Amino acid sequence: MLNKIIKITLKSDLCPASGDGFAGYVDTDVCFEDNGLPYIPGKRLKGCLRECGLDILSVDESHETETVFNRLFGSLGKLTPGELTVGNGRLKDYANIAESITADIHRSEIAEVYTSVRSRTKMEDGKAVHGSLRTMRVLNRGETFEFPITVPDDKDALKFLEDCVKSLRGFGLNRSRGLGEVVCELLDDTQAKGVTFEKAADYSGEKAFSYVLTLNTPVISAERGGKMFKCEDYIFGSAILGAFATKYAKKHNLDPEKAYCPDADFRRIFLDGAVKFTAALPFKDGQVYTPAPNSLKTNKIKKRLSDESGGIPEEKDEENPICKRLGGYIAIDGDATVKRFKPEKTVFLHHARPRDKSIAHATDEDGGFYSYEALSERQQFAGSVIGDECDLEILAALFVDSADVKIGRSRTAQYGSAKIKSAAVVAPQPLELQKDSEFNKFRLVVITPLILEDENGVNTTDLDIVAKTLGSDIKITGKFCAETTVAGYYGKWLLARQQLRAIAEGSVIVFEYGGSGAEVSGGFMGLRNGEGFGQYLVEWVPQADKFKPFEPDENQDKHEKLISGETCNSPLCKKIKELRAGKQAVANGTEYGETLQDKKAPKNAGLARIIAGIGASEDFGGFAKKLVDIKQPEQKVKALAFATNKSANENYFKTDAEHLNVDHIKKLLKNESDDYEMFRKHLTAAVTRIKQKRREQSKGGRE
Repeated sequence: MLNKIIKITLKSDLCPASGDGFAGYVDTDVCFEDNGLPYIPGKRLKGCLRECGLDILSVDESHETETVFNRLFGSLGKLTPGELTVGNGRLKDYANIAESITADIHRSEIAEVYTSVRSRTKMEDGKAVHGSLRTMRVLNRGETFEFPITVPDDKDALKFLEDCVKSLRGFGLNRSRGLGEVVCELLDDTQAKGVTFEKAADYSGEKAFSYVLTLNTPVISAERGGKMFKCEDYIFGSAILGAFATKYAKKHNLDPEKAYCPDADFRRIFLDGAVKFTAALPFKDGQVYTPAPNSLKTNKIKKRLSDESGGIPEEKDEENPICKRLGGYIAIDGDATVKRFKPEKTVFLHHARPRDKSIAHATDEDGGFYSYEALSERQQFAGSVIGDECDLEILAALFVDSADVKIGRSRTAQYGSAKIKSAAVVAPQPLELQKDSEFNKFRLVVITPLILEDENGVNTTDLDIVAKTLGSDIKITGKFCAETTVAGYYGKWLLARQQLRAIAEGSVIVFEYGGSGAEVSGGFMGLRNGEGFGQYLVEWVPQADKFKPFEPDENQDKHEKLISGETCNSPLCKKIKELRAGKQAVANGTEYGETLQDKKAPKNAGLARIIAGIGASEDFGGFAKKLVDIKQPEQKVKALAFATNKSANENYFKTDAEHLNVDHIKKLLKNESDDYEMFRKHLTAAVTRIKQKRREQSKGGRE
């Protein structure tokens, strides 16, 4: 596979609709990232490229061309998608722009820099139809967006894709009415890099390497029960396994349509469970966040903590009792400080167009409106791959040329793009159990759903099986457990997987050891360990009051400063400064027009001459000449006094002819503002406010 970039330059305003709006302001909105920067969803571009491919097929119906088309875009009824993947389109030089966003820059200001709002209405008999006014936000023409793509390393596929790119001239809404004109180019991706994993480390008697996934785009982590449009809080090991398997199959040219894979390494690693792919859990600031134990309780305001694994502590605050399970994901520092983390999710709206576009009202079978829930971009998740050292070397070699990984649902367009990098392996530490001492009580915390079966192969949630698996002379003394249901889908067979009961993550089982000495360690238990299910850790039972209080704010600050420093000279910062200066100029001009007495302001004819003159001039000198050239003496004096902020002293221009010199007028104008564009906004706002006041007065007189 080759990494390429499709570069799109907007020749006209473009609206790649998000399917959502901004209540009371915009009916049809565009897509924005959390940092406020706009983007174009990859689904929009891929759909338009497919349309271009169909146009090519309409004039070239050869079998070879159709085969290439199906290889790139997929075909109906097939089990595997097309090999062309299209990421979201981001602004050119996106990384530098994103880094320059500071805490004092609001999302609305960024939107004003890159987008505009258009209004439209329906006309009948020369009049606007009541209730037909609609507003649409568009990306400004002149902006450039870049879409990362992957395409098969095949000259026929590349040639066909190049033809599709060249023939694409427009997309988005209203592209037959002046919007969405674009110029597309297919470029090489010079930024593609690989990753080298650290040497496999010991992991409970096996070898392992660890990784961190950074989400470039939202990722749809399939919901465990099979709900189509829901997303988990972390990435299951089955999704990681699928991502590695896809990478392996493409590198070794395996046919994904074959039910039986002849590759022995593939069967052993991905089908027989010789390698375990742990779940990728939330990762932030160098720490992995695991599900909070069910025994960890807090009060309603979430400031006090207590763990009930060793018994219910004596309550000291009757007004705020500790009675609520903490939940979520936590990391515990060495000083017993609990840090909480809540993975961010976003809901995306989509519209499936009917196969027959002539259908006026599409049914669910022909098309429809639906939504996807996904983990937001720029979050990180960490996991490990555990197995034989030779197998791990095979898997690590998959990312030598490229650190890109596709994961989750709908990963060929808009979703599922991530970067993988090596991380240090953190192996579970064993516990040395001793009889009749403080080291004979420990607990097991479930990290991923634990699927058990009894000696007859029947699915169960009997906790005694857990005790027997850990060893003899171990008995259960406490439990804080919940159940969940794990399902899934066999894409190869187009069948749903069996629904299985499981012990949910966060469940806690407390044990007491009665033997002469033993060792227990975290690891895996139960079924489907190769997909990361059944992962657990063991630890000593903590004291009830061990954990320190923490602050209640568990969410990340969405306006967190990304760079330090008071000054910023990036293009975005300069545009924001210009935007703010323009708003301030308008505010000052409005205030100037508000405070100006009517007898001091020029008449409407004079105001019209001022607006015409400032609009037709390119600088202060040109505008000064326009003012001096006014023939009517009274109108000239009024205009000069108003424009130079000397309305309170009109005699300044009546008594001294030197004051009517163009250079002198230019100097007076520049005293108000060094920037002619800001001065133009200031004066225009003042004129607008004066006209508004006169209309209000006129309306009041008529009443």
